[in-house]
Amino acid sequence: MSGRAVIDDVHAVDRAPHHRGLTGVAADRILHLAQVQAPLPLIATYAFVNPVVAVILGALVLGETIDPRTAVAGTVIVGLLVSAYFLLRAWILTPLDELRRQLREIGTADHRNSVIVPTGPPELRAAGLDAEAMRRALVREADSARAAEGSLALEGPVVSAIRNELDTEPDPTAARLEVHGRLHPAEGVLAGDWWGVVPLPDERTGLVLVDVSGHGALAGIVSLRLRSVMSVALRSGFDAGTALARAATSFDDESDGRFATALVVVLDPGAATLSWANAGHPAGWLLPDGRTSDRVPLSRTGPLVSGLGGSWETRRAPLLVGDVLLAWSDGLVETRDAAREVGDDELARRVDETGTRVPGELVGRLLAGLRERSPEWSRDDVTLVAVRRTS
Repeated sequence: MSGRAVIDDVHAVDRAPHHRGLTGVAADRILHLAQVQAPLPLIATYAFVNPVVAVILGALVLGETIDPRTAVAGTVIVGLLVSAYFLLRAWILTPLDELRRQLREIGTADHRNSVIVPTGPPELRAAGLDAEAMRRALVREADSARAAEGSLALEGPVVSAIRNELDTEPDPTAARLEVHGRLHPAEGVLAGDWWGVVPLPDERTGLVLVDVSGHGALAGIVSLRLRSVMSVALRSGFDAGTALARAATSFDDESDGRFATALVVVLDPGAATLSWANAGHPAGWLLPDGRTSDRVPLSRTGPLVSGLGGSWETRRAPLLVGDVLLAWSDGLVETRDAAREVGDDELARRVDETGTRVPGELVGRLLAGLRERSPEWSRDDVTLVAVRRTS
């Protein structure tokens, strides 16, 4: 009903003498609402409900006469209101209650596979169909999660065996050397880093650091493979560069683009020499008599270790009593925020701040200081190794 029609009806009611009294008051109220352009639902409420109430109260309280026409109109209005309520209840409220009941029901474990059956008008049926689609998606996600949990339970012993195989004694025995190293894997995953010593003839010792791209079981398997290949190569008398070349051949069957960085060092106290080859790994330092000011970087001598192959030069430096070798993975100094990355000068300062060159104390204090500085310590694997020539 338009606002103009409401006003016309009200004027007609207002002009009827037998409707003055409470009915007239109701008519005045409706007229006022229409004139101030009140919301149409509010006008309709006063136009259809209040006149009926006014007529009944006028008859009961003031003794006003209800003629047959008014009685019929009131009965029709009341009938329409009651019918509208029951239609609303049957068409909207009941289907909505049923949809809510089904949604609550599928939230329990016993009924998560129950299909939602939508009812009611098209809009509610569409909402029910959307709810059913969401239920099916959640069921698929839950099934996938259970499958992954079962797979993890089956793979758990394999991952544990790989981790145990990659674990390195933090204080391995080495002829005329003192060695200490630590590896902190990224939180919740199997490390792609590995470090270890390889005893060699004539009181020589090989030191290998590997950082395979990625984490998890596959990265661990690749680390195991590289460790085995390079250890065998060093024990067979090959130099550090050749050991890396042999390691690259183990990537020939890799199809996922995986690669690794590696640092291979051979320490020979008898010949007072150190030789190394670096495949894209952070350059470790040789600290003559432990001095960072005279540090010799074990810089890159060839490409990354990958299925692309390559060649690596083997370089040499003097190794005297009291000299310290410090080697690490990129997780020690790199962060997502370039402004927070630890540069060579800051790292040298922090090494000096430890106040020691004993490998175990040096590694522990340096890790503690850098961990306090970095809020992303668990983002990547962190390896740090210190070696000192003792005699």
